Amino acid sequence: MGAELGRAVRRAKTGGRIRWLAPLDTMLCCILLAACGPGAPAHPHPVSPAASYLFSGTVRNETGVFFLQWKVTAGRLSGTVSAVYVLRGSPGIQKLALPFVGTLKGHRVALAFTKPTCAGSDCSAVGLLAPSSLTLSTPYGKVLLRASTRSAYARAVARLVSTLG
Repeated sequence: MGAELGRAVRRAKTGGRIRWLAPLDTMLCCILLAACGPGAPAHPHPVSPAASYLFSGTVRNETGVFFLQWKVTAGRLSGTVSAVYVLRGSPGIQKLALPFVGTLKGHRVALAFTKPTCAGSDCSAVGLLAPSSLTLSTPYGKVLLRASTRSAYARAVARLVSTLG
């Protein structure tokens, strides 16, 4: 009798719609469980990182060419950022080679620059890896680097130098 009363109250509250909503609720739960269940991989499409990335352009007050080259071993990164750039209002070209270590977890990248002159938050960057690019958030802003080669870096440096006369 109590069960029949409960059903009657539910029907009264839902206007009899409970019959067609129940299968939809069950189907929705099955879809959600299949998509989010414990067997789902943390990174369904892992990205194989390129060996090197290139950015050419302006970040804050620096116009230049930045080349990141790394080795990946079991999620650990080690490499160097090489740069040829011009500071706005400063004569001449600046050159930089900044070693780093870091981690790669799925699509997420974390870098820590290891040069002794590096201090504080200027010494790190985090980012996201895509199939042919790497977006890094640095203290100087967001930078989109494209998968590239050392010869493309050399050509980009030659273009930068030629614009300076």
